[in-house]
Amino acid sequence: MTDIEAPHPSKYSKAILDHLEGLVDLLITLFDRKPIRILDPMAGVGTIHRLARPNAVETTGLEIEPEWAEQHPNTIEGDATAMPFGDNSFELVIFSPPYGNRMADQFVSKDGTYRVTYYHFLKRRLHENSAAGMHFGDQYKKTMRDILIECKRVTIPKGLVIINVSNFIREQKEIDVIQWYRDTMFSLGYRVLKDAEVQTRRMRYGANHKLRVGSEHVITFKLRRF
Repeated sequence: MTDIEAPHPSKYSKAILDHLEGLVDLLITLFDRKPIRILDPMAGVGTIHRLARPNAVETTGLEIEPEWAEQHPNTIEGDATAMPFGDNSFELVIFSPPYGNRMADQFVSKDGTYRVTYYHFLKRRLHENSAAGMHFGDQYKKTMRDILIECKRVTIPKGLVIINVSNFIREQKEIDVIQWYRDTMFSLGYRVLKDAEVQTRRMRYGANHKLRVGSEHVITFKLRRF
């Protein structure tokens, strides 16, 4: 683990982390195996590891950008579209994908305005397979679908996939990212077990900041046949 923290623009907020902690505490009793295994396939700087519980919850992070992967010893560097784990390795997959908004911009600001992007925080272009560098569109959707397929593969059949996601505003219109995740997970054989709306502080910068969406969703998915 590096001695110098590489900052990240989109870590789990306190409100989301508190919600996840309460959710995991409830779910611990659902699985026979202890400790239950949690994977965050887009782990960033490793905030997911705060959910670990001695003898009860074991967390693993996967992160494609090495500077962020190095921030926690239980996060490994790797590509979520081709995860280095066997089938049925985890009881829970929990992650917050990038939403495909302007945080995916990968250019240097020339007008002096403050930018909150993965590119500016990392100080270089992102890995070509990183969805964090993709705007919501065909490439983003293909990459994220590939990741969701991998999530299904590495999760036990009775396991759960929990996704923290939000809509965003583009050109004065709300982009329904949440519904895309619901539809895509449904196409992969999942149903929504729970959809919790969590109020969070949102971005205060950018052209659409006054129209920002005021909440995030934490959606728990379960295979329909279980």
